[in-house]
Amino acid sequence: MDHYGAEEWRIERCLKNHVKKILEQLNTEKVIVGHTIVDPEHISLLYDDQIIAIDVHHYELYKKSNVRGLLITDIGYYEDDNEGKSHLLMLYEPKEL
Repeated sequence: MDHYGAEEWRIERCLKNHVKKILEQLNTEKVIVGHTIVDPEHISLLYDDQIIAIDVHHYELYKKSNVRGLLITDIGYYEDDNEGKSHLLMLYEPKEL
């Protein structure tokens, strides 16, 4: 259970199951969401990398010249910054048919 107590573990497990059901209903493997800041400076991967939260404090990062964006390629998902640097978030793993 790591650092979770029993109640937190049950909530986390319930949320993961809920996310799984939503993705199944949408017939997709991942969802990209915004408008809810999870990490003020970085794109976040949630629920076993099934949800990509892209909203960051854009204005605050812009003032520091440190803007973030999500780049999706045929091999993976990257967090890019305004200097052209890319940080691999995860590799693309196509689902077998």
